[in-house]
Amino acid sequence: MPRSHNEGFGLCARLWAVAGLPDHDGFTGKLEHIEALHASRIDAEEADARRACRSDARKLGRIECDGWHHGQQVPCTYAA
Repeated sequence: MPRSHNEGFGLCARLWAVAGLPDHDGFTGKLEHIEALHASRIDAEEADARRACRSDARKLGRIECDGWHHGQQVPCTYAA
């Protein structure tokens, strides 16, 4: 768990930005200030979160697709 609200916000905002999600309420601008103050703690919290979510058993298997997604025929790269 993050040690302070700033580090928790910083971790959330960092992961939000890395995921490519749209800015919400201008918090990506605030992230720069939080990173300047707490970057090393946010780095540590991110490493902990990634380690906790990691599972070596999770592997992408063979993808089988018939070219239909959500009831509509689509040009899918994985379609046979």
